[in-house]
Amino acid sequence: PAWTRSWRCWSGAARRRGGFDAVIAFGPAANGLVALARPRSGVQIILSERGDPFIRRRRKWNRLFLWLYRRADVLVVGTEALAAVLHRDWRRPPKLEVIPNALSPQVPVVARAKPRATVIAAVGRLVPSKRFADLIDAFARIDARSDWTITLIGDGDERAALAAHAGVRGVGARVRFLGFHPAPWEVLATADIFVLCSQNEGFPNVILEAMASGCAVVASDCRFGPRELIEDGVSGVLYPVGDVERLGSILAALIDDPERRAALGRAAGERVRRFTMEAAARR
Repeated sequence: PAWTRSWRCWSGAARRRGGFDAVIAFGPAANGLVALARPRSGVQIILSERGDPFIRRRRKWNRLFLWLYRRADVLVVGTEALAAVLHRDWRRPPKLEVIPNALSPQVPVVARAKPRATVIAAVGRLVPSKRFADLIDAFARIDARSDWTITLIGDGDERAALAAHAGVRGVGARVRFLGFHPAPWEVLATADIFVLCSQNEGFPNVILEAMASGCAVVASDCRFGPRELIEDGVSGVLYPVGDVERLGSILAALIDDPERRAALGRAAGERVRRFTMEAAARR
């Protein structure tokens, strides 16, 4: 398998110390392989955990991850919240550094133009953990706002099920599945509201893209990321994960208050300027 060849290659290179002083790994698989092959001395090991190490599919691996991550000189994480959890739950964690993701330089920070299309946009893989059905259910609760629509940007195994669900809830004709888009911020720049409903995140770059695009951002208060990106009530609105009734109330209030949407969009555009590539590079 490719990962076995990669591990053998890195393990041999680490032992030979082929002219390098450090190795930086990204993601659980690479982190584990690099930590496992670590030589006894010489090469500095820097691991980067960009996701949520506590999601359900990884729980049985947590003890192994802890053992492996302790072999690192530094473990880099994306949020202060994740660093706090690791300090609390992992005895003798490795040295931790927090480096948030940066807004990609290819994503422009645009001024919020008036008027915008009456569109609620969402972006991501169409999988259960993104909870797009929550958005459809919340939208169905405010069906009286007949001029509003949903645009889902992304693809995945749940696409057919979500389309069927929208039909059952009576909003099938008003939910647009755009599929994969290489530059979703181009679509977000025309939408009025952006919603993230995720069960969990590591650091949702799409929120940065929505903020840069001037959307009024609504996000689930999931672990990890949204609370550190959004100042709740100022540059966006947070709601409890899975609380469809609360999400529906927030959307109804925003739809009925264009000035509120505009204020959130302007504040989001200002806040996102903190997450520059230069700031991340310095850290």
